[in-house]
Amino acid sequence: MMTTYLTERHDEVGELTRQFQQLVEDLKTHNAQLLEQSLVDPLTKLGNRRMLENRIDVALPLTRRLDCAVSVLMMDVDHFKPYNDYYGHPAGDECLVQISGVLRDTFRRETDIVVRLGGEEFLVLLIDTPSQEAWRLADATRSMIQAMGIPHEYSPTADVVTVSVGGVTSPPGTSADIDDMIACADEALYSCKAQGRNTTQAQMLSSPAEALETQA
Repeated sequence: MMTTYLTERHDEVGELTRQFQQLVEDLKTHNAQLLEQSLVDPLTKLGNRRMLENRIDVALPLTRRLDCAVSVLMMDVDHFKPYNDYYGHPAGDECLVQISGVLRDTFRRETDIVVRLGGEEFLVLLIDTPSQEAWRLADATRSMIQAMGIPHEYSPTADVVTVSVGGVTSPPGTSADIDDMIACADEALYSCKAQGRNTTQAQMLSSPAEALETQA
């Protein structure tokens, strides 16, 4: 009430009060912009590692209360270094931007968490998505990226840019440890690379021997 009274005054005190309030509002806006920028990858406009950590702090307790499945998908662009070396870094950046667009269009739910971990590596965290649907989306993403037809003359896998995707699902009733899930998804990703890349491989966290593999 006192602040309102001061801002309505028509003297020097009122003018200073109004200027101070505007300064406070400007600082709030600036801080909000800085926070948003700190959570977003500047190239792809996807989330970054910090955003992943922040969202996990909220998402995982929710999955435990709802007793729902959690899936982690790790994706890596196949032979990206030769692509950068041959076509140049601006082309490499544009390639990552186009791939990010596919991820953004595929994983649209508010609960889907899509981040660029760094370089040519991406991570998707899916909440309350059945394992078969998570794996279908993973392979559909791989197919769509290949279908974009971005030329890659120096890839021994294909004549266009491709990706490999490793995934893991923690079924309902299993307490999901995100670090363990990321490690398992990363192992599945390396298995894809060992099998020639441009593949999708996923498994249930509770039974690693049960794996679904989809070849391109």
